[in-house]
Amino acid sequence: MDSKRMLVDSNIFLDHYLDRKDNLLPLGDFAFEFFKNAVSCKYVVLITRDVVFEIGNVLGFSQKEVWENVFDLLSTKHKIELLEYSFEFTQKARVLAFKERIPKTDALLIELAKHYNYAVVSRNFHFDFARKFVDIFKPEEL
Repeated sequence: MDSKRMLVDSNIFLDHYLDRKDNLLPLGDFAFEFFKNAVSCKYVVLITRDVVFEIGNVLGFSQKEVWENVFDLLSTKHKIELLEYSFEFTQKARVLAFKERIPKTDALLIELAKHYNYAVVSRNFHFDFARKFVDIFKPEEL
């Protein structure tokens, strides 16, 4: 079975790690199920350096601590990859971020997803504009 490559936003990792809830919705459980499916070979989780930085910033972790504490199971099972990208993507993301008034890190995910034909997993409502370019899902939609 071929694994689908999914660009995953920092908010999904934080939902899982912090076992977050939104009113009655168990966001942590939804994220857990998504990662469980990744470990069972349904998905390969792709991240960027910006995602690692954002998670570390929120949790007060170094990059090493993020890999050891947040990505540990995915890393052990070889189901997470750090996606490298050129300066050209950074420039495109800056333009898109300015145009759509969204964070540059989110614009970068959209640009990478468009270019490589990856789906994005995120809870960010401001990704709605990009649905015409890329597939965007919440974990519970998969």
